[in-house]
Amino acid sequence: MTLDPNIEVFSFTNSNTIAYDRFEMPMFFILGTSDDKYQSDLVGQDIQNLVRHKTIDPIPNGIYGVYASRALLPTSGYARTFPIESFLNETWPILSNINSTKISDIQPTNIEMTWIIRAFRRANDNQMANAIKYNMLKRLYPEKISNDDVPTTLNVNSLSVLYTKLSDVQRNYPIYTVINDLPFALNKTLGDVLSQISITGCTSADLKALKISLDLLSLT
Repeated sequence: MTLDPNIEVFSFTNSNTIAYDRFEMPMFFILGTSDDKYQSDLVGQDIQNLVRHKTIDPIPNGIYGVYASRALLPTSGYARTFPIESFLNETWPILSNINSTKISDIQPTNIEMTWIIRAFRRANDNQMANAIKYNMLKRLYPEKISNDDVPTTLNVNSLSVLYTKLSDVQRNYPIYTVINDLPFALNKTLGDVLSQISITGCTSADLKALKISLDLLSLT
């Protein structure tokens, strides 16, 4: 399928590719930038006025974050508004139910984080986009290794030594690749790839995916 980085994200579930249209799902976005036109076009009316009418929170000055559903906002449902710095926290403010005013915090999914990363990129705020992406990537592997343990040269010998340094938990971590800011877990573990390399040697495909995963594994 063709990925539109401005509109769609996609994930793999049971080997099926699923596209999520941003209009249909409750999600996070930002207001107060050039991205407002994009949001307004999606809901068919001025997004700033709509959020002011629907929000259950005081509206911050300037640029601010929003949690709502673009499909529900024009008809029913509420919105949350909050300072954009909230996107740098481990949990983000949400409505526990889009049609209620009960509020809580959640740890955002990778897809939700990717949505907001792309919103900041459209708003030409790459600093915030990259900070959120960094937070997303560093949590993929909770148990880290030291930068000193990552071989500077990837070959059979250095990767065999690395295998002995990994814990059983780390060996069972999936290999990741990152496409248009969104991380994807491949159907291989770090232990699988390192074991295969020790037997069959290095291939460019193995090393490319492995290098990304080792960088993530040492990301603190």
